[in-house]
Amino acid sequence: MAGLPEAPIRLCGAAAAVNPRLPPGGLLERLLAALVLAGADGLRRDELVELLWPDQPPTDPGRALNPLLSRLRHAVGVVEGRGVVRLGSLSIAVDLREALLLLARARADEDPATVHAAARDAAAILAGPLLPEHADPWTIDTRRAVMALRAEALTLSARAGVAAGELDGACEAARTLVAAEPLHEAAVELLMAAHVARGEEPEALQAYEALRCRLRDELGVVPGRRLRERHTAVLRGLPPELGRGAARHGGAMPLPTGLQRERRIQLVGREAELERLVEALAGPHSTALTIVAGAPGIGKTRLVAEAAARRVADGATVLFGRCRVGTGAPFSPVVDAIRPLVLAVDPSDLERELGDLLADLGRLVPAVHRRLKVPHASSGGDPDTTRYRQFEAVSALLGLAGAEAPLLLILDDAQWLDGSTVQLVDHLLRSSQLPRLTVAVTARRAIDGTPAPVR
Repeated sequence: MAGLPEAPIRLCGAAAAVNPRLPPGGLLERLLAALVLAGADGLRRDELVELLWPDQPPTDPGRALNPLLSRLRHAVGVVEGRGVVRLGSLSIAVDLREALLLLARARADEDPATVHAAARDAAAILAGPLLPEHADPWTIDTRRAVMALRAEALTLSARAGVAAGELDGACEAARTLVAAEPLHEAAVELLMAAHVARGEEPEALQAYEALRCRLRDELGVVPGRRLRERHTAVLRGLPPELGRGAARHGGAMPLPTGLQRERRIQLVGREAELERLVEALAGPHSTALTIVAGAPGIGKTRLVAEAAARRVADGATVLFGRCRVGTGAPFSPVVDAIRPLVLAVDPSDLERELGDLLADLGRLVPAVHRRLKVPHASSGGDPDTTRYRQFEAVSALLGLAGAEAPLLLILDDAQWLDGSTVQLVDHLLRSSQLPRLTVAVTARRAIDGTPAPVR
């Protein structure tokens, strides 16, 4: 009917009415979804070619890609760039883009009611599967990333809903999150908090017991310390505080940026290797240290990134550092990995758990001094004692985070690890404070097929 606004393009869930600008199941849908997810960074033309034609690239990529970009320009508005393609302002709404904008608002806003509403609406948009008509490897991989975004939106909605007094909405968001991630301890903690806020202590205890049984039957483990403490608080009639762990509104830390970039590359024909890696990182027979070795460029980091995304979806905290040859800075990959954690953990938790070790942590991560009024550690003293205190400070930080969720520390290009960092990682793996820590490293193989030596 004339005068009515055109319905938005739907990339998530089955479209109730097909938008004539963008027929479902075609390359244009996949191209639009990729550009929406890439955001302001955009994608190189060669990345788009690999994404659209993974099995058999066209003999003339430019001739094949340019008509698609032209059609997309006419379908939704502006497509900017030559070497890098990115979306500009659009003439029609796209549901996936709207969800990302809502989620960004929920992450940034300070008002609980605003956060709750924005995150709730983002989760509703992302409820349906991304590009349901598509079965290519990129879409299958990307659906998992979108599911992780939905889990983050549900977490924000539940937590902010309790803070804003929107208890029905908070409880519904937490229930939905538990249904999607039944082994996710943070989701059950949110559901318990929402029930207690509504005066439903028996339901909170039932939620805990259901998780305890699932963890026992499926993984042979018990709930983490934090959730056990919350359970005890409910039994004693005390309100369980919402966790102040990773994100400002309490959601799990997202996949590190370096690994998000890796996931833009397609992962093809690695299903068996991926399943073995996921099993090594999180299965009933998981190991404290996993090494992924192979020739340069074979896709080691891409494989680890995919496994890490699954761990984030399961509620784990993933930390990522890349080793570089010739940097000359000891501990640099571990420092890069833990810096986001230092910025995310509640300052009062840092002060309580680390005490006088905060100054030693500040030697490694100067952001500690910016967040807290911590005196700088003395430059004198025995070097071995100084190093040990730094190791213990990192252990205490990871122990604090590990009380909230399982930890996965990923070090890329480990053939360039310096001796000091090797000692630090060894200290972490041996620490009794870190029973939930798993370390994964990638390393090149030498020409004879053996892993490259770690210095």
